[in-house]
Amino acid sequence: MGALELDHAILARMDSPGTRPRWETADALRLSLRHAGITPADMREHLGVSRQSMTNWLTARGRPTQAVLRAWAAKTDVPYEWLVDPEQVSP
Repeated sequence: MGALELDHAILARMDSPGTRPRWETADALRLSLRHAGITPADMREHLGVSRQSMTNWLTARGRPTQAVLRAWAAKTDVPYEWLVDPEQVSP
């Protein structure tokens, strides 16, 4: 996904001008990797998933299972609940 596509995706999530975009699980997944200093490739290997699955999760084209989210949370040291709904829970 290019920068322009990402900008359009963020804008599409805005309810109206002046509001902030809603945080999604994909946003929390990307931020948790950065927080933990883990690359997507390292996480993919840890979880034993395909490159396509990882790409889908990080670009909000798919959503990991609960088991994957729990393993992700443990590996990145963030709350599982925050990965599930980053709008409701602070990291």
